[in-house]
Amino acid sequence: MRPDIRVCEMRLLEPEAVDIVRETLADTKTGREQIERDKASQKTYEQAHEEWVNRINEPDFMSGPHTGPPFPPSPTFAPGPHFTDREGPMPCAILEVRLTNRGKVAAQNIAGWLYVRTEDLTPIYFPELHVGDISGSDEDGFCRIRVRPIPELLHGDDGTFLIGALRGSNPGKSTTIKYAFITPVGIGTAGERTVELSPWSSRSQRSF
Repeated sequence: MRPDIRVCEMRLLEPEAVDIVRETLADTKTGREQIERDKASQKTYEQAHEEWVNRINEPDFMSGPHTGPPFPPSPTFAPGPHFTDREGPMPCAILEVRLTNRGKVAAQNIAGWLYVRTEDLTPIYFPELHVGDISGSDEDGFCRIRVRPIPELLHGDDGTFLIGALRGSNPGKSTTIKYAFITPVGIGTAGERTVELSPWSSRSQRSF
């Protein structure tokens, strides 16, 4: 018996429809707002502390017990679990690639590569998604994406890779995406799929 790894689905999704993207954006927005509030609180505290020090050093300041600065330091910021201080482009779309194991035994340590035509889609790094590294384009205009490995895929289970992408320089209505997935013992799958690009082909770039 052996694993039987197959690509069962490949499609583009709205970024805001992907839970981990939505959570990252929400945590980052909330975190950055909190950081700005903390900076303002710290500045208020430092100004109050300086005024207090100047006051107690005045010649006519009455002697006697006092309690020190009137304001406590600002609280320590505790970011959400998906907060990132990285700034960069917001994906126009999320490429979802789903693997399934139809074999009778588990597949271990599945490594994978995707090959994307950069005229249609430009892959990018985005926090919490599954890009390991991105190579430059080859002579046919395809760049290679190494995805983070799946440690284990049990019989009948699915595994999902999520890749952030921007609109390419000259996108068409669809694009061909090549793929290769393999385990350390040489069991895997390779092929290509056609993915519809519209309406993502007309999206303008945003930042987060």
